[in-house]
Amino acid sequence: MTQENVSAFSFYKHIRKYLSQNISLADSKARTVILASLILLAIFFALDVFLFGDMGRIYSTVQIIFWVLTVIVIFASFFCGLMVLLPKTAPAKKGFIYWGASLNFSLEEYRDELRLLSKDEILNELAVVNYNLGLINKRKFLWSKWSIIFAILAFVLICVDVAIFTF
Repeated sequence: MTQENVSAFSFYKHIRKYLSQNISLADSKARTVILASLILLAIFFALDVFLFGDMGRIYSTVQIIFWVLTVIVIFASFFCGLMVLLPKTAPAKKGFIYWGASLNFSLEEYRDELRLLSKDEILNELAVVNYNLGLINKRKFLWSKWSIIFAILAFVLICVDVAIFTF
């Protein structure tokens, strides 16, 4: 193997490690936001029962709209967090590096075709895997961003709900 191929393999390996770490980071953020959403929901319902527990009380339309909006935003945060954690799907075509694509071969077929690959074809396969990991990162961080925005909005709505309707 030439020095140029070794450098290219090292580069692809470094990029793959970086992209995989970003995927793990997005998953960690999503788990945190999901937990925060559940905590916000519990706090919201606990405050609602504490502040508005009087069953004979008549609520204004504004209070009801605010309550429903807060619940919707909390569930939106939870849903966006779940979208981050959705499993990555295997590409439909056959491939040699990504496990989902390699399972589209039989074992014998995989071994035979892998032996026939040139260094350039292997580098091309690595590039495809890194590109797909980049697409996964893009999707995960988009959903992660929205889950965090909705969680912050839910917290603000709960604070406003308590401030407006308790005084």
